[in-house]
Amino acid sequence: MPSRAFPEIDLRPGTWHFYLAVPLVLWAEYSIALSMTLNVSVARAMLYSTVPIAGIILMALPTRALILHVLFKLGPAAQAASHVAGALLFAILLYWLRTILNSIALTGDVMNLTLPDFFAPGAAWMLIEGVLYYALIGLVAYIERLRARLATASEGSGDVSADGEAFRLFVRQDDEFRPIDPARIVLARGADDYTEVVTTAGTHLIRMTLATLGERLGPRFIRVHRSQLVNVERIAKAEPAGGGRLLLHMDNGAMITTSRAGARLLRERIV
Repeated sequence: MPSRAFPEIDLRPGTWHFYLAVPLVLWAEYSIALSMTLNVSVARAMLYSTVPIAGIILMALPTRALILHVLFKLGPAAQAASHVAGALLFAILLYWLRTILNSIALTGDVMNLTLPDFFAPGAAWMLIEGVLYYALIGLVAYIERLRARLATASEGSGDVSADGEAFRLFVRQDDEFRPIDPARIVLARGADDYTEVVTTAGTHLIRMTLATLGERLGPRFIRVHRSQLVNVERIAKAEPAGGGRLLLHMDNGAMITTSRAGARLLRERIV
C-alpha cells in the first residue's frame, strides 16, 4: 500500500487537530482585520493579533474543562443558569485579561498595569465578543460530549445489522442460550429454514434462513454461493477456480468454491 504524502487530519471537535486549527484560524482573521483597519503590514498585524488570541486561549482552556467536568453534571435548569452567569463572567474576565496583556505588550511594564475601562469606546463590543466566544466554547463542549456518548453507546451495543439495529446471535447449548460473537463466525451453510454456523470453536445449527442471517450479520459477511455465507475477515486466501469462480481458503482450513456472482462480490472488495 502506498504511503500517504500527508498525515490524516481530523478536525472534529475534541481532537488536537481541531484545537490547533481554531486559534490559527482566529489569528489569521484578526491579522487580516487589523492589517486592513490599521493600514499596517500583515507581519505587524500578526504581531498585534498575538495578544487577543493569547487571551482567548488562556480563558478557553479552563472554561472548556469547567463545562465538561462540572456543568454537565448539573440539571437542565442549573446548567442554563450557570451558562448565563458563566458567559457574563467569561466576557468580563476576557476583557480584563486582554487589557492587561495589551498594557504589558505596549509598555513592557508589569508593575504599572493599565486597568480596563468598561466605559471606553469599543468595550461593549468586546464584551459581546466575549459572550460569543463563550457560546462557541460551550457548543464545542456539547459536541464533544455527544461524540463521547455515541462512541460509548456504539462500543457497548455489539454488532450492528444492515438495518442499523443491534444484533446478537444466540445458540442453544443444553438448556441454555449462549451468544456467539459474530467476529468468530467463519462461514455459514444454509438448508431450507435452517443454517449451520461454523465458528472458530465449533458448529451450531440455528433455525434461521441463510438470507436472513446474512442481512442481520452485516457487510463483513458475503453470500458467495446460494448456500454459503463467509466472513471476509476469515478468508486466508483466494485463488481462481475457473469459469469466473474463486476457491476460498478459510482460516479454519475449510475450502469453498464460490459462484460467479459470489466471486464478483468478492472482487469488488479487492483493492
